[in-house]
Amino acid sequence: MKEIKKQFKPFVNFKKLKKDGFRLISKEENNLLCYLKDNVHANINESGVENLGTDWMLRQMGAGNFKFSRRWAWLYRHYIWASRVKVPRAYVVDIGCDIGEIRNIISKSFYIKNPLYLGIDLDLKRLKKGAEGIQMKVPAMYVQHDVTTKMDFIESNSVDVVFSGETIEHFEKKFAKLMLREIYRILKPGGIFAISTPNKDNSKGYSFHVHEYTIPEFCKMILDAGLGIEKVWGWVTTESCIKKSKKKNVLKIYKILKEKVNKDLVVPMIAYLDPEVSDAFCVEGRKPNLEKSSGKKVV
Repeated sequence: MKEIKKQFKPFVNFKKLKKDGFRLISKEENNLLCYLKDNVHANINESGVENLGTDWMLRQMGAGNFKFSRRWAWLYRHYIWASRVKVPRAYVVDIGCDIGEIRNIISKSFYIKNPLYLGIDLDLKRLKKGAEGIQMKVPAMYVQHDVTTKMDFIESNSVDVVFSGETIEHFEKKFAKLMLREIYRILKPGGIFAISTPNKDNSKGYSFHVHEYTIPEFCKMILDAGLGIEKVWGWVTTESCIKKSKKKNVLKIYKILKEKVNKDLVVPMIAYLDPEVSDAFCVEGRKPNLEKSSGKKVV
């Protein structure tokens, strides 16, 4: 266990975890550290925590309640994220990880060389399931934590990559701002982030979403937190959203592709090309390397 901890020490403060009452439940042969806090106050900031993370979406997909296009787009988004991690032995933090789907992807991805994965979520049952069900050749770590509060157990300027999928809409905007400031704090200069969330302009408005964002609103929050934006893309949409597009070239491309390619593949492709027609979008960027540039750019 000491050897596993040693590998995470560059970006995890184990003394802080112990001081704050987290307990280790892992066994050394599992190649995994799992810190849980059974007495953590669920929904401490009145978040929509009953569906925090991605498991609800995956269950719906498994039950056949979403079309293939949505299932494909969900998987494709994870692989796009995995492709962004090209730093050997990268330190990866997944905020709102649920069971750790991105961990499952990166553990099998040829893009990444031996990543050290840290997943954070509030749901005790989901963390345990992820810890028991996903195998990696290199150590991984889970921490049960409310992401509407500070992540003090992660060292400042220490993380290579931060992911957060469909999480930030589950709590109030003031806590989202706090989370973005924490992402800025923990990332190394030049470190990358990828955050996805529903597009308020086209979202179905699920009742458990506490605050949904338009693309301009969310990008402004990210820039205000000091982070730089390199790319904004839609990861999923519907044909009805595409048909509402004001861009004639988007409609033209969609019509051409739909006649030659399966529509279930074309729909998420159009979302990627034009985030304005998406019902969920991703923002990718970096913490500026102040020695080189401010890094603030919106695509």
